Amino acid sequence: VEIQYSGDGEIVEVAGSFNGWHHRIKMDPLPSSSIIEPIRSR
Repeated sequence: VEIQYSGDGEIVEVAGSFNGWHHRIKMDPLPSSSIIEPIRSR
């Protein structure tokens, strides 16, 4: 699994070579509001 983080602080590009997916996340002072958990949700 190879994960690469690149960005200027606000927008972080997460690219995983294990599945070929590319995601763009926006960094937030509150991680709990920016973190998305597709597996666990309540």
